[in-house]
Amino acid sequence: MSGTNGNARVGRRLASTALLAMLALSATAKAGDPPAAAAQRPTTVLCTVTPIRLLALEVVGETTGVACELLLAADVGCPHDYTLTVRDKRKVEEAAAVLCIGEGYEAFLDPIRRTAPDKFLTITAGCDWIETCTHDHHHDHAHDHSHDHARNAHVWMSPAQAIKLVEGIEKALSRLDPPRAEQYAKNAAAARERLTALRAEAESLAKRVRGKRVAASEAFAYLARDLGLDVALQLPDHEVHGAAARDTAEVLRKAREAKLVGVLIERGARSKLADAVLRESGAPQIDVDTLIGEGAAGATYFSRMRSVYLAIEAALAEKQRP
Repeated sequence: MSGTNGNARVGRRLASTALLAMLALSATAKAGDPPAAAAQRPTTVLCTVTPIRLLALEVVGETTGVACELLLAADVGCPHDYTLTVRDKRKVEEAAAVLCIGEGYEAFLDPIRRTAPDKFLTITAGCDWIETCTHDHHHDHAHDHSHDHARNAHVWMSPAQAIKLVEGIEKALSRLDPPRAEQYAKNAAAARERLTALRAEAESLAKRVRGKRVAASEAFAYLARDLGLDVALQLPDHEVHGAAARDTAEVLRKAREAKLVGVLIERGARSKLADAVLRESGAPQIDVDTLIGEGAAGATYFSRMRSVYLAIEAALAEKQRP
């Protein structure tokens, strides 16, 4: 009996040892899980501004290979004078790539762009650019002007140009995530089809508002071109101060004489100069979404652009009434 009991005890000890070994092996496997899980996490791609992200989401669709996030908070607006924060720099370091408009629009990235130039991917190849003129005014007796020409970066305000952006985004994502390139191509094709339909809507609207005289900043240049609007008064993108007071007076003089039917104002960005133009011209204010700020929950590029068209049509159609 004692031999039998001894054998039983030995068997139990062996079973216990085997169980402990299995638990240890399981623990070792769990310890190795985080790297494996990390390998399955989506690649983070940063979009400098909201319009790029809206279009990138169309290309990503339901795939999980890439997560498209904003580099700058939506309430920053156009980043003309933006300065990178420590948090921004950390986000760039951790991201696989940064999708950019280029053409100097994201000048705030220059200090870190030099350290990793391959990380910054410009998506605007093939766009039909509008040239913009920047002035350096020297207010002496001759009132000399020096003119520098640059490309207007607000290309997303035109569905025709957004098609080019989608193509650029597709190429960037396919390079970062080759296994899903076919899906990105499929999603991009669907987005281009919808953008073509949106472009047709703009062309239809253009037939009803073409030639209407408006005041607008360069943020609306592509929109105005698509709709055939006559920008009779060019508004500066920023408030005018100090030495440029003479230019302000010139803007207000033109506002009185231009016979405007509307003043396009970026939603939530009304300025003292815009107030003065509205007062001097007597034209109605047209609040227009530039897609830079945060939209309503669930809003897409398409829904936001349609809201732009509706706002312009409603305002200008009002002026057409006898």
